Amino acid sequence: MKTLNLKEMSTEELRELLTAIQEELKSRTQAHVVYTHNCARKAEYHLRKYRHWAKLVQAIDPTQPNGYAFVGQFLPIESESLVPENSIVVEACGDEITAYRITQSGKIEVGRGKKGFLSELIMKVQKEMEEKK
Repeated sequence: MKTLNLKEMSTEELRELLTAIQEELKSRTQAHVVYTHNCARKAEYHLRKYRHWAKLVQAIDPTQPNGYAFVGQFLPIESESLVPENSIVVEACGDEITAYRITQSGKIEVGRGKKGFLSELIMKVQKEMEEKK
């Protein structure tokens, strides 16, 4: 790594370097937003009757035709979670599975699928994740 001699730099060069450093640090720190499952405040009867889960998607396993295609961390159903801004969360309520992009302004639906018929949703999520990079 090249060593900078700050004493030899002009004031303008130092300001430019400082700005570049601040921009780099800003790009490395990712904002987090609050995610809550759509069923978080539903009645206990609803939560017991239907199977619920939510997952912060970090990758897609295209060899899996079901919910296992969404690789990532499970999130709690009945409370809030902090997730990186613009991340993808897949949540299930019974047989209905929905993918969302989580933003500062809320959830943006990416797509929906039903248990046993998820191939289209898996492809949509994979495309969203590739566009995010």
